Amino acid sequence: TSYFIDNLQPGTTYWCILHSVSNSGYCYQPGVEISAKTWDAEEFNPREFTAVVRSSRSIRLSWQAAKTSDRIPQLYEIACQATEHLIFRTSKTSTNITFLQPGTTYWCSLHSVSTSGFNYQPGVEISARTWDTAANNPSQLTAVVQNETCVLLTWQAVKNADRKSVLYTIVVNSDKGKSITTLETSYTMMNYNHSLLYKFEVFSTTLAGYINQPGAKTYLSPNLISSHDFQEVTEN
Repeated sequence: TSYFIDNLQPGTTYWCILHSVSNSGYCYQPGVEISAKTWDAEEFNPREFTAVVRSSRSIRLSWQAAKTSDRIPQLYEIACQATEHLIFRTSKTSTNITFLQPGTTYWCSLHSVSTSGFNYQPGVEISARTWDTAANNPSQLTAVVQNETCVLLTWQAVKNADRKSVLYTIVVNSDKGKSITTLETSYTMMNYNHSLLYKFEVFSTTLAGYINQPGAKTYLSPNLISSHDFQEVTEN
């Protein structure tokens, strides 16, 4: 059984007592008691909390300041937990978390801190997974135009893998729904249009089916000069 109580005041502690009631209306004693504090008003909480993975060992957190605060400058508490538990405070609205573990998911919470030192609730939460080590990712991806409709992709194999034959996933122009898989370290893409900009990405895949990040990527610039004058741009 349950009961929903609404129209309460924000940031207020309520004490509730529950009794069983007899047919005659008598409340059986002692009953049970519980207390709960409603969340603080939305304006006391930071907004638009984002996490951007920068490398295998760092994540950048940023957010919009709370609309209301009882202290100047505003103070925020960040807690990130994975293999270790990190808690720290800052008056900024962005921060870099470094010295993290590669290929690890971190759950981060952010709260505004009052002048009395307590955290306004509920705060905001976000999760992000650091990139996998360079040894788990392919490298030196290149795209070479073979003819007007064909591009050859080549890359260096991963140095560390959990499978004998590494499976690679190729994504063209961020269209993951049409990704291509191969056991080779090269792939010939047909239906190339030399007037378009292409973004190629290659990822290695683990035995469990997880795609290691960030993979390798390269861009192929559109050729607007001649169908036989091709350009190549590469990025490891």
